[in-house]
Amino acid sequence: PEDGRGQLAVLTDDGFAALEAAAPVHVESVRSHLFDQLTPEQVETMRDLGETLLAHIDPAAIKGLG
Repeated sequence: PEDGRGQLAVLTDDGFAALEAAAPVHVESVRSHLFDQLTPEQVETMRDLGETLLAHIDPAAIKGLG
């Protein structure tokens, strides 16, 4: 809000239907091409990295993850 950057998108009914139809394929693709390739320790490291970045971007958001 402070620097004027941002975007708000609203999906039409057809757009939402397309998103719903794509979601299972997307989720399976992310799982097989990303998470299935990592050890549990690497996934935990990725989580730690994400939380560190989120805490920097939005400190209030990190409180809800505990």
